[in-house]
Amino acid sequence: MDALWVSDPQALHYILQKSGYTFEKTSERKVLSKLLGDDGLDGANPETHKRQRKLMDPAFGAPVIKALFPTFVQYAEILSFKWCKLVESSPGPACAINVASHLNVATVDTVCEASFDYYTGCLEDADNELAKSYMNLMAVVASRPSDARLVFDNLAEFLTEPVATWLCRVLPGEAFAKLRRNKQEVHKVAEKLIETKVGKVFSGTGKRDVMSMFAQASTSPDPSTRMSRYEVISQMRSIMFAGSETTTSTMSCALLELARHPEYQDRLRAEIRVVEKSIRARGGGGLTAADADAMPYLQAFLKEVVRVHLAVPYMYRRPVRDEVLPLSTPITTRSGKVISEVPIRKTLRLILSVPGYNMDKDVWGEDAHEFNPERFLRLTEKNGPNVGLWGNTLTFSAGARSCIGWKFALYEMQAFLFVLVSRFQFSLTEDISRLRREYAGSLVPMLEGEVEKGAQLPLGVSLAEQQQD
Repeated sequence: MDALWVSDPQALHYILQKSGYTFEKTSERKVLSKLLGDDGLDGANPETHKRQRKLMDPAFGAPVIKALFPTFVQYAEILSFKWCKLVESSPGPACAINVASHLNVATVDTVCEASFDYYTGCLEDADNELAKSYMNLMAVVASRPSDARLVFDNLAEFLTEPVATWLCRVLPGEAFAKLRRNKQEVHKVAEKLIETKVGKVFSGTGKRDVMSMFAQASTSPDPSTRMSRYEVISQMRSIMFAGSETTTSTMSCALLELARHPEYQDRLRAEIRVVEKSIRARGGGGLTAADADAMPYLQAFLKEVVRVHLAVPYMYRRPVRDEVLPLSTPITTRSGKVISEVPIRKTLRLILSVPGYNMDKDVWGEDAHEFNPERFLRLTEKNGPNVGLWGNTLTFSAGARSCIGWKFALYEMQAFLFVLVSRFQFSLTEDISRLRREYAGSLVPMLEGEVEKGAQLPLGVSLAEQQQD
């Protein structure tokens, strides 16, 4: 199958930001989006996507997300308490903890509470079927595929949505069974939540969480501002997946880099201590979003994590008409001709390489392949077009189909990093030599030879020295 691999900044800018919906998702990506999110935003056609995005954007705006920051801190504190007990019960000063597994639980708890006002309690050892359906979801779905999965994957590009949905209902194997359980649990919980939230909308007692705003949209008499009940349920399923899988992967890698680079860890902790002192000086009240925004090293470190450790490495597109892609850097063809644009035919498969752009030396400098937070403290000007949403990285995509929850993810990660780095020292374990990031819809940290166990990132965790006033 012919395909064009794209990492040129100008071409990416044109495809994602200047062309609207001209470059649509490929058929198999649409099928995957439907399997994971039903009629949610990720798999919607252009007209539906425009309507849904317009209705959903306010729920993910900065004011709403910043108001959720105390919830992010709350769940970071719960995870911290759990790790404290593990460290204290360990025979040595450090305890080996699978941080990826714990963060997966924490992110599911957090997204349920913050987005949907729904308590799962898994960090506190509650047995919640909805939360369990998201644990290692993509690791199970994408790793060690069965014969049925392999057949489905190879046919996905040619399947219509109804046929793909029917196959997912009937095909055997653990992956399809887990997807079916996940869909069943989300629909069961979402139906009850919608009833509750709609009632509160009419009584005027509703909160300003994401689900409340969706429930309000479901009651609109105007079709242009209304989401159907099925669409609301689909959005919940999409948000749950994106808010747990990708954030878990990114936060796990953030802790890994801190363990690899004690000097970065020390510098971040020193900045945290300064902020903690200022919080005490103002009489407490806890960490706020404004505090996190005012931490230059935390921001630089997280930007570098997002740049290097992207969760989703590729985006797949097809132009709906013949197109011409502009290039930042002219290239020489086999015939010796120098060209500054590439003509492409309608429906040609495009593979947009996020790491190809995120590690482009022309954009990021000669050390583009190195992990170095300092680059975001010294960058004063951009090289080329502004391609990405945050820090000019492409990790959250860009344009009409950019990640709607990027602010949610960033503030959640900032809260967790602040709390965890304040309390704990992170170090490498012997198992790190077997660490691999396996592609399972998103890049998941796993140990070689133990893929069937799902996400694993064992790090040494010990108590950090606390500041004395």
